[in-house]
Amino acid sequence: MFWVALSTLLMVMTGQGDDTFVFREFLENMKDGIEQHVTDPARRARAIGVVDDTAAKFRAHREKVNKIGACVESADRRYQVTAAEYEKCLEGADQLWDHAAEALIVAEKNLDQNITESELHAIQADAPVEVP
Repeated sequence: MFWVALSTLLMVMTGQGDDTFVFREFLENMKDGIEQHVTDPARRARAIGVVDDTAAKFRAHREKVNKIGACVESADRRYQVTAAEYEKCLEGADQLWDHAAEALIVAEKNLDQNITESELHAIQADAPVEVP
């Protein structure tokens, strides 16, 4: 999960690709796979909770990234824009990426605790989008 998420994070940073679509599709595929292949109801519920929590954190992250983008776009429209104005738009961006990476690492750890290796292989085999 971490590597697909990291790839998506790079899409966000570079502007290449549709990171929102890719990551949402990945999470939906993961959730479907968990529902189908994780046999223990308690582990399945916890794993689905991890995916749902990750989706919520991703939405919140995208909202913050979009605010930064809107601020920069607004500044770009003015000829007299200063470096300080751009820097103000980027305040907190470092922490935003740190929090996103940390959330993905925690999510992967929590999934590993609730999905067996054989269940993970079954999820990966059935996934239409790569599930690491």
